[in-house]
Amino acid sequence: AIREQTHVRYLRDPREAVQQVLSGEANAAFLMKPVSLDQLREVAFADEVLPQKSTDFFPKLLSGLAIYALD
Repeated sequence: AIREQTHVRYLRDPREAVQQVLSGEANAAFLMKPVSLDQLREVAFADEVLPQKSTDFFPKLLSGLAIYALD
C-alpha cells in the first residue's frame, strides 16, 4: 500500500500529523528528521537515489530552474 499511497499521507506540518492521530483521522504518525544537505550531496555523488518523498523543497522551484544549467 505504500507504493500505491492508498493509506499513506505526507504532511509538512508535524502538528497537523499529531492532530490527525488524536482526532482518529489517522492511526499513526511518523515524524522524520529532514535529510541534511551533506546527506543529499553524498547520495547524489554516489549515483544513488533516495526513497520517495525523502526530500521536500519548499517553496517549490520552477522546474526549469531546477533542471536547466544557468551558464
